[in-house]
Amino acid sequence: MNPVFRIIFWVCSLSVANGYAAVAAPVETAIATTADTNFNVNTVQIESDEKIWKKISDQDGVRTYEERKPEHDVVAFRGEITMSTTLKRIATILRDEKIRKKWIDALKENKTLEQTSPLEQVDYNHTNVPWPFQDRDFVYRAKIKVEQGPPQALLIVMASVDTPMQPEKKGIVRGQVLHSFYYMKEIPGAESKTEVVIEMALDPKGAIPMWMVNLTQKRWPHHTLLALKKLATEPDLVVPKEIEDYFKPGHL
Repeated sequence: MNPVFRIIFWVCSLSVANGYAAVAAPVETAIATTADTNFNVNTVQIESDEKIWKKISDQDGVRTYEERKPEHDVVAFRGEITMSTTLKRIATILRDEKIRKKWIDALKENKTLEQTSPLEQVDYNHTNVPWPFQDRDFVYRAKIKVEQGPPQALLIVMASVDTPMQPEKKGIVRGQVLHSFYYMKEIPGAESKTEVVIEMALDPKGAIPMWMVNLTQKRWPHHTLLALKKLATEPDLVVPKEIEDYFKPGHL
């Protein structure tokens, strides 16, 4: 990989490093761009509002959009794809720690700091950043919301939190997840087809020029969605009981 791209490519790992899938219920309103992890599962729409999002790429089945965030000097990026596989298989890939490095670039360490419920936890992520910049780490809360359907859907929302559980380390810059989510929804009437939407706005802080961050982050949706698609369609993938239980009535 080109060294310039690698400098920020670690951003790709942030939204998935906690190992969950994000899914949501049928929706009609535009998603709020917010760091509030309590926003409703019904506020995600599958198709981007062209008044908010500018399409910057449509390649390999992945539609990529950007939205300028002048208040933070960053750009939010969003990706959309239809996968010919089940929601549960995609969720399995996102949850499996053993294969995380197959699709998360430059991940050094990822751990759960606090598990407050089966659907909420605080995670720590440490990612390698090539010289001359320092590594980055993030502490963020992840909340999962499940729609048992039909159609089945799942949403995970992530945003940075301040906590004494993971003090900042010398030589590592603490970045900020302004907001991020993963969303998946079964397509009614279509066998084994799932709509997947991912979105992220992240500030790595420190000395990395923001223009470089924004330039490289725009590749994140395309890279991440194609990597998920490849792994989720492998024939030997087995959906574990934990994922099946998410969608059992009365289980959550």
